[in-house]
Amino acid sequence: MRVLVATGLEELDGSISGELSSRDIEVVGECYYREGLLSLAKDRGADVVILSTHLPGQADTVDLVKELRMAGLRVILLSGRRDDKKAVDLARKAVALGVYDLVWDPVSPEAVVHRVLNPATLAEASVGPEGEVPGIAVKRPEKKVPFWRRLFRRTKPASAERKTPGDDHPGAKTGGEPGAASPEKMSGEGLPGAVGNSPRKAPLSYWLARSPTISPEKRAGRLLVVYSSASGVGKTAVSMTTAALLAGRGCRVCLVDADPTGHTLTEHFAGLPAGRYAFEAVRPRGWTFDLVPGPVNPSDYGRDSARMVMALRDRYDFMIVDSCPGTLEVYEHIREYLAAADHIWLLCTPEAKAVGAVKRFAMSEGRLVPSLEEKLTFVVNRSYLLAPRKPAEVAAATGFPLGAVLPEDSFVESLFTGASPPRPGEKADFLDAVDRLAGGLAGGLKTEKGEDVIESQSRVRQRRPGLRVLEGARR
Repeated sequence: MRVLVATGLEELDGSISGELSSRDIEVVGECYYREGLLSLAKDRGADVVILSTHLPGQADTVDLVKELRMAGLRVILLSGRRDDKKAVDLARKAVALGVYDLVWDPVSPEAVVHRVLNPATLAEASVGPEGEVPGIAVKRPEKKVPFWRRLFRRTKPASAERKTPGDDHPGAKTGGEPGAASPEKMSGEGLPGAVGNSPRKAPLSYWLARSPTISPEKRAGRLLVVYSSASGVGKTAVSMTTAALLAGRGCRVCLVDADPTGHTLTEHFAGLPAGRYAFEAVRPRGWTFDLVPGPVNPSDYGRDSARMVMALRDRYDFMIVDSCPGTLEVYEHIREYLAAADHIWLLCTPEAKAVGAVKRFAMSEGRLVPSLEEKLTFVVNRSYLLAPRKPAEVAAATGFPLGAVLPEDSFVESLFTGASPPRPGEKADFLDAVDRLAGGLAGGLKTEKGEDVIESQSRVRQRRPGLRVLEGARR
């Protein structure tokens, strides 16, 4: 058996080729564009072609599959997600052409190799050439209690008392009034987790710090998503620094820990146990902006959790999402944030691995983000004199116009060592570069006193009298 790999994803091509070679299956090459696939398959004498919809080129996928089948080649098709109507339609058309070997996202090299070794029948193809998808109908979300409601026991108040301050916004407890949640102004009846009429019996988390920067105007703040399909490119450092700098300009800022692969913001910087205040806006001690920590269980992230968090936007001028790296498929909650974002900072470093990952995002999931070109600023991070690629070369390789350059700076390492956001008055090249980038977002905004936030850069917002800060959080 002679196999030609054509997924359009360099890392996946290499993984599949390595897995096939380890099983003594001959790999005759890798193809990188659609228009040359058929001729290359003939030249190399391939018997099997592994084809993905991510393969670059102008040729239609169905037409390409038809040409390969008419040439007598067996096709293994990586068609996309099962819940994507376009992917299912493509799979049906491929089945009509005799392609029964379908591999759905998320794709693994092992699943592809299994299909190479075990040709599928029509019954195993998961879809028919016409009609409904047998046995794999589009996944419907299970009806379940939202995560934030499971945090506490809840007593059911009388119908006349059921409307409590903050009910309009999940997670909001004060309704925008400083001190509205104090024991003097509220009874324990109807509070989440309260028993009887004593406010002292309400859960501790109810009395801990909530946002001191609630906006009475209830205007939705701008949503900034700091994203990259590559890992280790500095998303957390950029997100946290941007939040601190915007807060220093007088903006109301909330930082969201949306990374299910780790809890760097929640545990390392805020000093909070993961999951304790999941999806709540809290103020860690010593911070000048709020934080929405993440849950312990990655499965608790999802579209509902993202929408619940975004419902808090009217408290702030800016909500900044520190996202997780994407793989072949972006997490549901990150896709929700990207779709709703006002601004997206797409980060990349000069290294080949990061460039390849961002390029794959551009050719796949990036096409699904509404108005991506209007929202996106492409940022080359960790640029240095002897880097393997200059910032302009990184931008050219990924296909995105260069928006900003952030330098390699030892200051970032000191942030992680000190486990603290940047403090007012600190000086660093990295801070200056991020400040210029953040200043472009803050243009036109006013502080509560009507001052231009750009002119308020040197003033750090003081917390209001009586605000409770989180216990156990780092200073």
